[in-house]
Amino acid sequence: MNEVHKARMANRKLARQNMEPQSGVWMYKTSRAGKIANAVQKRIDGLSLSVDLGRGEDRSMIGYNYLEYVR
Repeated sequence: MNEVHKARMANRKLARQNMEPQSGVWMYKTSRAGKIANAVQKRIDGLSLSVDLGRGEDRSMIGYNYLEYVR
């Protein structure tokens, strides 16, 4: 069981390393696996517009509860 836990932790660590963003950017909230969360995906599909996370108006339109600021 301990080996399984170590393997899971190694996989999560690798996923975090692969998803490392640039500092100081807005990103969609993600799951532990690094995929966009289901609620966020539904919100994006519901808007049916292109969203630029660099613009405050677009971030406000999608909702800050679906975003996270990563330093």
